[in-house]
Amino acid sequence: MRKFLIGFISLAVVLAVYLLYNRLSETLPIDTGPGTEFVEAVADSNMGGLDDEIGKIGEVGIGPVRKAKYVILNRDKEVEREFGFERLLHEIRDIWDIEKPYMNVYRHNFQCYITADRGKVQVETAVGKTTPKDATFTGNVVVRIVPEASSSIKESFVYLDEVIFLSERSQLSTGGPVKFVSEDAQMRGKGMELVYNEQTERLEYFRIIDLESLRLRTKRSQQTFLGSGKGRTDRPADTVSQAKTQQPAEPAVTGGSQKAEASLAPARQPTTQEQGEYYQCVLSKNVIIDSPEQFVFADEEICINDIFWSKASSSRSGQVDAGGPDDTPKIVEAGSQVPQSADKSKAQKVTVSPQSEPNEPSVQFIDIVVTCDNGVLVVPMDSPRVIDHSVKDVIEATASDAVPLGVLDDDTERTQFFTQRIDYNAATGDAVATGLSELRFYASPVFKTQRKTQTDASDATAAEANEAPVAVKVVAREGATYLQAPNQVIFEGDCLCTMPQTGFSEPQNATFSAPKITVNVPKEKSEQPDIFAAGPAELVFYMEDSNDAGTEKKPVPVRINAQRQARFLPASNQIVFEGDCLCTMPQKGLTPQQNCTFSSPQLTIELPKDKAEQPDIFAAGPAELTFFAQPALQEKQGTETDVNDLTVKETKRAPLPAKATAQKQVRFLAASNQVIFEGDCRCTMVQEDPNALVKYMLSAEQIAVDFPEDTNDRAPGSTIDIEHLTASGGTVKLSTISKAGQKLLGGIELECHKCEYDAEQQLFLATGPGVIIFNNAEASEPNAPAGKFSLRKPCWAFLRDFETLKYFLRENRIVADAGSQRLLIDYFPVIDGQYDEHFKAIASHVEALLTETAEGQTELSTLIASGGIDYEDDDNQFIGSQLSYDHEKSLMKVSGNASQPCYLNGALVDAIEYDLKTRKVEFEIPVPGALQTPR
Repeated sequence: MRKFLIGFISLAVVLAVYLLYNRLSETLPIDTGPGTEFVEAVADSNMGGLDDEIGKIGEVGIGPVRKAKYVILNRDKEVEREFGFERLLHEIRDIWDIEKPYMNVYRHNFQCYITADRGKVQVETAVGKTTPKDATFTGNVVVRIVPEASSSIKESFVYLDEVIFLSERSQLSTGGPVKFVSEDAQMRGKGMELVYNEQTERLEYFRIIDLESLRLRTKRSQQTFLGSGKGRTDRPADTVSQAKTQQPAEPAVTGGSQKAEASLAPARQPTTQEQGEYYQCVLSKNVIIDSPEQFVFADEEICINDIFWSKASSSRSGQVDAGGPDDTPKIVEAGSQVPQSADKSKAQKVTVSPQSEPNEPSVQFIDIVVTCDNGVLVVPMDSPRVIDHSVKDVIEATASDAVPLGVLDDDTERTQFFTQRIDYNAATGDAVATGLSELRFYASPVFKTQRKTQTDASDATAAEANEAPVAVKVVAREGATYLQAPNQVIFEGDCLCTMPQTGFSEPQNATFSAPKITVNVPKEKSEQPDIFAAGPAELVFYMEDSNDAGTEKKPVPVRINAQRQARFLPASNQIVFEGDCLCTMPQKGLTPQQNCTFSSPQLTIELPKDKAEQPDIFAAGPAELTFFAQPALQEKQGTETDVNDLTVKETKRAPLPAKATAQKQVRFLAASNQVIFEGDCRCTMVQEDPNALVKYMLSAEQIAVDFPEDTNDRAPGSTIDIEHLTASGGTVKLSTISKAGQKLLGGIELECHKCEYDAEQQLFLATGPGVIIFNNAEASEPNAPAGKFSLRKPCWAFLRDFETLKYFLRENRIVADAGSQRLLIDYFPVIDGQYDEHFKAIASHVEALLTETAEGQTELSTLIASGGIDYEDDDNQFIGSQLSYDHEKSLMKVSGNASQPCYLNGALVDAIEYDLKTRKVEFEIPVPGALQTPR
């Protein structure tokens, strides 16, 4: 917009055409010299030597008056204006028909020369004073403006077919073509209207009826409202070669060596506030600003407000304060002595830039083209014409069809901006786009899919260097605001940012939406902007399994929502979501109602410096992850005699809802492909049956989950890709609770210092010292007969002081070791709510095989205790090296060895066999014969 403002200032010099005439046609008395008297007297003569172009009154011919000139001086007796013509062709009443009229104006900061082929001037004569009133210049009307050497505005030319001056309405107009040409600007249009109030010294109305195009040339390094957006092709705009300007010949003057010369205004004391007027410039209907790097389209209009027009720039040179000498301009007759001022060549100097250094880059220029369908309007800010014009344009825009955005698309990588209306403040540099707005620009892709292979890592840098930029689109329903002071762009109203994702088998777009998006534009083009989005904000991007590439499976969307705000901070390379953040991701093979979700008060994404890497994510606590797990059902199939002959049949169950929480934080570490929950972490999974609800829980101070890089490593039947899980810190608890309504039916709990799960081995490893507590005290008596140590009966069972405990999921087998300690095993049957007989055992090593009944209950199948055992109940005590228990046969066997002999109630025996159904003990003594002791 700053470039466009410069173009408007260049265009505004057209106003000088009317200002020059209006100054000449002031209604104040004009002192006429002999030249004027000669014009009046010649009408009564019968002068001979007339040519063909002669006016007649009756039969009286009037010969031409040649080279008449009027000179107007300022208060300091310096030449301010000159008006003249080559010859007066004829006069009909108060209409003068003149040839080669011209007007020259000299100011302290510019000079202006106006010429034409013909002219008609209406004059008024009162009390011997002749005053021009209305005039029309026709045929090759040229306005040449020569600024002072230090001015930023270049020498300019305005070409017209005709121009009409109406003094009573203070109006200048033309219905024909208007062409403006300078070194850095060109304008083509048709029709012009201008009204200037001499009393208030301000422009009241200026309009170009039909603006064909306005072409501005500016430095490429200058930044516009849309910022730098260098495209890949650097295609120039439809550049029209700079036309050679036709400079008119030096205006004709009389007086031989007496030439009017420009004078410099005397130095003035600085004032506290510059006097002037604020204006508004409006370009209406389908406004286009087109440059090689940027494209701007406004459907309704572009308004440039608060354009300050200093009175000093248009006032008479040598202006004095009120109460000074009479400010009535004086006209000096032709041939009279004209006061001389400074050398006129001073105003004609051309500034030559100093020679560039050898290593200094050359300045590149680009062309900006401005077009619109309803012309240009310039009025004071307080003018009612602004409202009338705006309302009219809105009605016309509503009634007419807007230019479709698709028509304006091109295949270049230019920055493009589409909106309904733009209001630009020339005083502050702020700009406001109103209505549905769309910004398109190109940038390096942020969201990419990485498919890691052995060769990808080494080629990542080269691939990134060759990566083409992608088109980014930002749409705001209410509009956008640019604030120059903070260098900030604000998008408002259902904002949506769309960016293509790369690396997919089929195209996908990442989207970011928010009611308001604020962009802090950096000073350096190489830097990225800070971006703030007011909540509720949503980011949607896609993820694809590398094994799904080339298949019918499509990438899945990931959504991140933040209720308060979202921030992109390039200084720290972070994206921060704040306020009830929620991340949602579909799970394979499950319904949308079974999506994986993650919630936290604040989510921070640490973007990697190397774009080939994945970002780290930090979530402040309390954080919660919800997902669905699909475990496998294991069933033992083997022989009664070989407990090691096991095969596993995996039966798919319905997915179970699961939840993981952390009170401190959650970290997603891309380098190690790991998620770490910290601070009072809890993971729960719920299974609902018709008669009961089973809840699985894991709690620890820290839970670390490792994910496989290749999804082919996924555990069979699992919907969550877990490679390894570690729970540690303080007391780790893993429990299962079964309830029927509010009634506790039973449960099992593992307490230890550390618990790990390995997906490949399907192994849980608990590190102690630890304890397993089995609570089935509230269970009902089973319908079918159960063994002595049945876990289906109401009972309590304990396994304490283990150093390590392994649970093999496929085999449904438990292995516990005591290390340097001893394992303690306790079993309490519960009858009528009361503890019954206490069974206990001590061992160094225990292996237990579990099974699942038809009712889905866990039951002990076999148990082997070794490393020196000590069994005790109300009637017996067994000591030996190994104890084995077969639940189906309800049979216990104890044996000894040389290091740990076998004892039965203190008596040395070779072996013991105990039938728990009949309570009979059989044993062998180390003497010939066998002894059987019945109970």
